[in-house]
Amino acid sequence: MIRNDDELAVVRQQLNRAEGALLAISREVKPQSEERYHLMAEQYLGQIYEIRSQIDAYVGVAEALHASTNLVMSLKGPRLRLGDTPVSLITRALETFRKGMQKLAAGVEAEAPVPSGKGRRGRWIEKVCDPPLVSVTPGSVRIELGMPDTGDLFTGEGRRLYEQTFSLIRAGLSWVSQDDAAELDAAAPSRELREAVLSAIRSMVPPQGGPVEALVFAGRLVGRKPLALKKAHRAKLQQAIRTSDIAGETVKEVGTMRELDLDKPRFILRQRPGGQADVTCVYPPDMEAEAKEYLDTKVTVCGVMAASTGVLQVEAIEPCVEDDDSDADAHTASESPEE
Repeated sequence: MIRNDDELAVVRQQLNRAEGALLAISREVKPQSEERYHLMAEQYLGQIYEIRSQIDAYVGVAEALHASTNLVMSLKGPRLRLGDTPVSLITRALETFRKGMQKLAAGVEAEAPVPSGKGRRGRWIEKVCDPPLVSVTPGSVRIELGMPDTGDLFTGEGRRLYEQTFSLIRAGLSWVSQDDAAELDAAAPSRELREAVLSAIRSMVPPQGGPVEALVFAGRLVGRKPLALKKAHRAKLQQAIRTSDIAGETVKEVGTMRELDLDKPRFILRQRPGGQADVTCVYPPDMEAEAKEYLDTKVTVCGVMAASTGVLQVEAIEPCVEDDDSDADAHTASESPEE
């Protein structure tokens, strides 16, 4: 970390040397052997990325980008780095964000319908909630998004709907990460809209078993202070949106996901430890991506087992550690799902 201008000058000299070395092998080695050039260049590239990120942090490049970019989503984790992070982690974060915005936009329009424009197509909300990808940059992995362009027909009202919908997301993030309930109470006065906000935020929580530890939101739409959504926030969100009419105990059940029904939506836990009976599981719509991902996989499902029906109301799905069939993991009652 650079602490003063003198250290900045030293680091810039290091950057010049690394870039000079890369240029030298490009001129001298690459014409002789492409394979050898790529092997040698890799070490210099890692060094150059690291040095540039230190310089950017010191001179305020990241802060300036946050102020000028509509939305910046950063995937944080000790093993995450641009160049090493699988595409699936990035696309999952973007897809859960996009679907969460769609759900909230539909709720906003239902409570205060936006005036219909002449010739409006039926899928306009999907277009409004599909912002363009501006760039993917270092900094763990930072995804920069712009403002969606829905064409002349929807430009004004579409922009307002997008900003109003994201204000709900920001309010939900403020509540879960900073215990700031005032913004959420003002943005979502109705019970239905508040539950929709918290459900959308829950769908964006990084999966428990994955390398992403936090999803950090910044940019013009967020404000001066970035808001972080962490794995540990899932329990708080689950507790807040748990329906009060379900009588039962909180449990963990282990088994293999079978018979996924996207219409209900539900699935069956089979191949249970110790020959235990199959369990029918009902999951919320915002967990559809996780349900699809873990189909035919051994998982631990956390939720509330309804006393009257024996149906498990799913709150979290986690992949099982290999060969972990302990009775404690198979059926555990606790006050709240562990994160």
